[in-house]
Amino acid sequence: MADSELNAESLAQATSDQATGHLGPAIIRPSKSMTSNGTNKPPAWFLIPFAVCNTVRLQAANATPRDASYPGAHTPQKEFAMTIGRIARIALLASIAVLVSALLASSGGRPAAKAQPRSESGERHCTHVGGMLMTNIGTIEGVTNLGPVSGALQGSVAATIKGQDAQGNFLVQHYWVTSAGDTILLKQAVLKPVATSDPNVVAVLWGNYSSDILGGTGKFKNATGGIEYFGIADFREKTLVLRYRGEACFADQD
Repeated sequence: MADSELNAESLAQATSDQATGHLGPAIIRPSKSMTSNGTNKPPAWFLIPFAVCNTVRLQAANATPRDASYPGAHTPQKEFAMTIGRIARIALLASIAVLVSALLASSGGRPAAKAQPRSESGERHCTHVGGMLMTNIGTIEGVTNLGPVSGALQGSVAATIKGQDAQGNFLVQHYWVTSAGDTILLKQAVLKPVATSDPNVVAVLWGNYSSDILGGTGKFKNATGGIEYFGIADFREKTLVLRYRGEACFADQD
């Protein structure tokens, strides 16, 4: 504002001199410089914003992580993919090792089993037998039971009560023919009946009624083993229903 006033005064003086005939040169006073101390350099305060901006830019550059596209950058997604890849490779190697070990154990790891020679004549093998039977009591001449058998020893069975022992147990002789036509010979059995609330009904418990196999015909030639029974007998209704189980041992046939 002061510079403008000085220039205006100089101009007015020049005009006054011309009007009075004074032709001397007009004195034009220089205006105050807006630069630093009359030089062409900007004042120091003018450079402060540039220094601050440059410092902030450098700090931001140092704090910013490298671009994910940079070859050496490891983003969380890339780290996860690398971990999964390592686990997959380890699992694959472990599977191969287990497979190789199994192959060696089943073939090359041990000598091949030698062929077993055929068992000598007379050697026995046993098998479990089980099923159910039911008979009509006294259906043959009032003294022999007869009925069908299902299960491992499927066929028909007859049983005759031969009497009682001193303890009151029944002595029973069985006659067994399978559906294949083989006869099973059985030792006389001892039946220890268990009374019920009905005097005509007798219960048969496991272990209280059993018979031994003494051989037979066909498959049961020279067979051994034993059979036990469980069930109930109704002497008024003339009905006997039993489950059976046991073991039959057979001699090898030539």
